[in-house]
Amino acid sequence: MGRSMEKTYEMLQQYAVNSLEYQKGRALHQRGQAALSSAEEAHGRTQIQATVRDLSRRYDVEVTIQSTGLAADGNWGDFDIEESSCSCGEYHTPGKLCRHEIAAVLQYFCEGELVSSVHTSAACISMIQAYEKRYTLQYQKSNISDVKVVPKFVTEGKKIGLEFFAGTRHLYPIRDLTAFKQSYQKGEDISFGKQLSYPNCEYSYDSDSAALIQVICLQIDSYLNHWSQQEKYTFDRKISNVELEEGFADLYMKAFCGRELELIEDGKSRMVHVVKENPQVKLILEKKGKDGARLWLPDKWKLAEGNRHIYLFGEDTVYICDEYYSRALRIFYRNLLQVAYPGSGYMDINNSDFPSFIHYVLPEIQENINLECRDLSLEEFVPPMLQVKFTINLWDILELKMETRYGKRIVHLGEKSDTNLVRDVEKEQALKDLLERYLPSMEKDEENGQEDCERYIIENGDDIGRFLEFCLPQLYSFGSVVLEDGLADLHFDEAPQIKAGMRFMDHFLELGFESDGLSEKQLKDVLRAYHEKQHYHRLEDGRILKLSDEFADKLAEFEDVMDIDAREAVDRPVSLPGYRFLFADEMLASMQGIDYQPGKEIRDMAERMKRTELEMYPVPETIGATLREYQIYGYRWLKMLQDYHFNGILADDMGLGKTLQTITLLVSDQGKGSSIIVCPASLIYNWQHELELFASNLRIQVVAGNAKERKELIEQYTSYDVLITSYDLLRRDLEIYEGCKFFYQILDEAQYIKNHMTMNAKAVKQINAAYRLALTGTPIENSLSELWSIFDYLMPGYLYSYTRFRKQFEMPIMKNEDAAARNRLRKMTAPFLLRRSKSQVLSDLPEKDEKTIYSGMEDEQRKLYLAAHKQLVDQLQGIDSAYYEKNKIFILSQLTKLRQICCHPALCYDDYQGSSAKLEACMELVQRAVKGKHKVLLFSQFTSMLDLIRERLAEQNTKYYCLTGNTDKQERQRLVDEFQNDDTPVFLISLKAGGTGLNLTAADIVIHYDPWWNVAAQNQATDRAHRIGQKNTVTVYRLIAKDSLEEGIIKLQESKKALSDDILSMDFGAIASMSKDELLALLSTGEVANQAK
Repeated sequence: MGRSMEKTYEMLQQYAVNSLEYQKGRALHQRGQAALSSAEEAHGRTQIQATVRDLSRRYDVEVTIQSTGLAADGNWGDFDIEESSCSCGEYHTPGKLCRHEIAAVLQYFCEGELVSSVHTSAACISMIQAYEKRYTLQYQKSNISDVKVVPKFVTEGKKIGLEFFAGTRHLYPIRDLTAFKQSYQKGEDISFGKQLSYPNCEYSYDSDSAALIQVICLQIDSYLNHWSQQEKYTFDRKISNVELEEGFADLYMKAFCGRELELIEDGKSRMVHVVKENPQVKLILEKKGKDGARLWLPDKWKLAEGNRHIYLFGEDTVYICDEYYSRALRIFYRNLLQVAYPGSGYMDINNSDFPSFIHYVLPEIQENINLECRDLSLEEFVPPMLQVKFTINLWDILELKMETRYGKRIVHLGEKSDTNLVRDVEKEQALKDLLERYLPSMEKDEENGQEDCERYIIENGDDIGRFLEFCLPQLYSFGSVVLEDGLADLHFDEAPQIKAGMRFMDHFLELGFESDGLSEKQLKDVLRAYHEKQHYHRLEDGRILKLSDEFADKLAEFEDVMDIDAREAVDRPVSLPGYRFLFADEMLASMQGIDYQPGKEIRDMAERMKRTELEMYPVPETIGATLREYQIYGYRWLKMLQDYHFNGILADDMGLGKTLQTITLLVSDQGKGSSIIVCPASLIYNWQHELELFASNLRIQVVAGNAKERKELIEQYTSYDVLITSYDLLRRDLEIYEGCKFFYQILDEAQYIKNHMTMNAKAVKQINAAYRLALTGTPIENSLSELWSIFDYLMPGYLYSYTRFRKQFEMPIMKNEDAAARNRLRKMTAPFLLRRSKSQVLSDLPEKDEKTIYSGMEDEQRKLYLAAHKQLVDQLQGIDSAYYEKNKIFILSQLTKLRQICCHPALCYDDYQGSSAKLEACMELVQRAVKGKHKVLLFSQFTSMLDLIRERLAEQNTKYYCLTGNTDKQERQRLVDEFQNDDTPVFLISLKAGGTGLNLTAADIVIHYDPWWNVAAQNQATDRAHRIGQKNTVTVYRLIAKDSLEEGIIKLQESKKALSDDILSMDFGAIASMSKDELLALLSTGEVANQAK
């Protein structure tokens, strides 16, 4: 009750005259000064009477409360105060309560339910009595049972009514249907004279009569409601009969079907059978006077209408007509029997209206009525038929002239005419619909149109073709068609096949088109029609060619990919870059409508490039290594590209020997000219070492030293088979290379030119080389533009300009996940990109077991992370996207700070004295590995983190090597060799400095201390150990700070993987390209992020 009383207090405060009066009223109630006299409830209202003592006086109070709902516990909820009065007389504001009234209401809610007297509602009493009587009558033995209610039809003029009689053996008229209905609904006794008295309820009647009474009650209620609204009659008006009217006729006649009933007409009685069938009605149409006729029924009929059926009353039968008959003849009988001359059964027709009668009425009635014509012939009144004449001319435009007439009277479609003209609306509308479908504008040529015809023109060639192919044949069903001279030999042909020839000429493709059935001019016009997406093209000889949408789409795609206009290849062959031959060959061969005739060299080349075996390229005997099968295939693939003057990307997974396959290629072409290898500075001596090991017969020179020394070496480039330089030195020495012409230019770690705007990318493209080769395990790291940049180096223009590439491929694929664009890009790049994964080619390579270890943050570390996280989120939420893009470098530096805190707060807070849970987990992993005689590669992006780990390793007397970007190139190679051969258990490596170009198979445990945005870089680092030469299972640990940004980085890596796998089986996703909203979503990862909010 407590919660309900709180609600009561709240509502009474609103009703109180003021807050002081409310407080006084509550005080009176609490002191027990209010006494409840009575509480009477009726119709949801409660009237309470109470006395309230205030000081030495007593006040009489009356309040009426209206409940507006119950509280959740079933007690009173909301309520309204309808009336109130108090003998104090102090306040008289309507709807407001004095202190005494408030005390009385509170007393009621506290004890009212205990003292109030509840009275049964009148409606409830009536309901109980009705059910009681029904129950009693159902089981009570009565002397009277199976009383019948029998109807009689009563006709007067055109109206048909019903009277009702009740009884068992003798029938008594029910003279007051209103009283009968009320008595029946209450179940009261009813008497007919002294002989018949019984309870007027459903149990006293047979089933047919009970059903009939329900209909009677409905109709009486309808009468009473109508009269009540009209305010003309009172409810006690006696109704002795009802009319068989439309709203109730169907219900009555359904009950009467199959019965024989009495019909009283003009005081005479006869019996009629009610049957469910259509009557055979005779109708006579005979001449009358000099200019008309009379339509009449020889037999006498009366009509009653229901909603679904009509009812025809004949001499001895009442017909319940079916719905089809009723729908067709309802209007006819209504007008003949009830409208024209009520009850007469005839109508007169003037000769001028006969055509309309014959056209509109006769088709509806003659199927169901026996029509007899006397002294006249209907044929002379049949209205003239619609006559249409079409005249069609075809020049540059199509002209349609249409003349429509009925006899001598000219009409125009859609325009009204005088009422005496009978028009074939159905046929006119069908013709209008047809023309609108094929004449989209449906505009008449008003200037040149003649008064007796309509003139339409079609200017668009496609619309002309559609009209002639599909509309013209249908016009013959509407009238006569006259084709003028331009259409005398009209016929449609499928477009003839186009022959496509392609061959090589001086390393370029020559492509030409021709057609046996078309001249060069005609073929150009047809190609233009395809280009404009037309469906028809008309030739000078009158033939109309049907053009395929599918072929038009394929041709448009071919022109787009080849960057040509097919019409230019008709007069003379067009020249295409040779590297487009495979894609062109595949597309032309698959196009329906193209008779592709490639030259022999094209056929042979396509076959060889598609074959999986390339035995024609033997492995050089002088190579100092035994190549695996997939390496032999890779070498031969490179040779095949060179043989056909193509360039390509060797994109094998890290650790599969891209270097060895490339060295084999260099050995095979020794003597054809000098080649140059461009690689990261850290890999120069690794290349030198590998070349000396596997190709000792090659003359190798590393371009190193000061500027003068490098200049001398470059100028003597023809003295060497291979020069090795770095991207940085190539940029510096670019002018010296201007006169050099190399056989091969090979880019190792070609992702170094992924940004086509950098000096690296621009510099390598200026080197003169007969053939270019890119080596990279990650041709896509962050975006598709990187793939474009590499191809722009290999074959400029193959993937078009960057603007076009971005529009056609990068944006649709990255933003819209356009599968068609993705498939097309894959098809274009596949012939020039070879990629194999370890799982595909190295069945003997030990497994790689990847594990993620989560560590929480120390208390102080967590506080620092939360503060930095909140600061960055607040900054992002307070700036717009334009400011974000402009200041992205600063934002990303804040992101780096968060990552450093995850590693160890000491990386960005010099005075931090706490620890890092991740560092402790890392050191525990290292110590377990060392005790287990394992060798460990430990990667981090932060050299300062490696410094902290070095300190801990020194404290534990654990030997280690460390390689960072500051490590000298020659020292780098020495460290690798020693780690591979001595017992030093730990190698600390900066991810960027040592993630590529190292062979560290002595290690079988890899630890990634912190995750990088691009998982491809992590995979490259892992593959320093998981590569050819590894004998043990490699275990890879990723250390992640739980509930931090690092978890978001892992999710980002996974979300980007599917798309890159589909194109190149590579991972990519750059933080630098993320929008503000994407960065905020990344920062929302984990519980720590939620706490930061």
